[in-house]
Amino acid sequence: MSQTLTNLYSAMLKTLVDRRAELVAEIEEINNQIVEIKQEAKENGINIAN
Repeated sequence: MSQTLTNLYSAMLKTLVDRRAELVAEIEEINNQIVEIKQEAKENGINIAN
Protein backbone atom coordinates (compact mmCIF):
# COMPACT_ATOMS: atom_id res chain seq x y z
CA MET A 1 0.00 0.00 0.00
CA SER A 2 2.75 2.43 0.90
CA GLN A 3 4.49 1.86 -2.43
CA THR A 4 1.22 2.53 -4.24
CA LEU A 5 0.81 5.84 -2.44
CA THR A 6 4.41 6.73 -3.21
CA ASN A 7 3.85 5.98 -6.89
CA LEU A 8 0.65 8.03 -6.92
CA TYR A 9 2.37 10.94 -5.21
CA SER A 10 5.28 10.77 -7.64
CA ALA A 11 2.94 10.73 -10.64
CA MET A 12 0.95 13.67 -9.30
CA LEU A 13 4.11 15.63 -8.57
CA LYS A 14 5.42 14.99 -12.09
CA THR A 15 2.11 16.20 -13.52
CA LEU A 16 2.30 19.39 -11.48
CA VAL A 17 5.92 20.03 -12.44
CA ASP A 18 5.12 19.45 -16.12
CA ARG A 19 2.10 21.74 -15.96
CA ARG A 20 4.15 24.42 -14.23
CA ALA A 21 6.68 24.28 -17.07
CA GLU A 22 3.87 24.63 -19.62
CA LEU A 23 2.44 27.64 -17.79
CA VAL A 24 5.84 29.32 -17.53
CA ALA A 25 6.31 28.87 -21.28
CA GLU A 26 2.87 30.36 -21.96
CA ILE A 27 3.61 33.35 -19.71
CA GLU A 28 6.93 33.93 -21.47
CA GLU A 29 5.18 33.86 -24.86
CA ILE A 30 2.55 36.34 -23.67
CA ASN A 31 5.26 38.62 -22.30
CA ASN A 32 7.04 38.49 -25.66
CA GLN A 33 3.79 39.42 -27.42
CA ILE A 34 3.32 42.36 -25.05
CA VAL A 35 6.84 43.60 -25.81
CA GLU A 36 6.16 43.34 -29.55
CA ILE A 37 2.84 45.18 -29.26
CA LYS A 38 4.43 47.96 -27.21
CA GLN A 39 7.24 48.27 -29.76
CA GLU A 40 4.76 48.46 -32.66
CA ALA A 41 2.72 51.05 -30.80
CA LYS A 42 5.84 53.12 -30.13
CA GLU A 43 6.80 52.93 -33.80
CA ASN A 44 3.32 54.18 -34.71
CA GLY A 45 3.47 57.05 -32.22
CA ILE A 46 1.01 55.52 -29.81
CA ASN A 47 1.86 55.93 -26.14
CA ILE A 48 0.96 52.91 -24.03
CA ALA A 49 1.26 53.42 -20.28
CA ASN A 50 3.13 50.65 -18.41
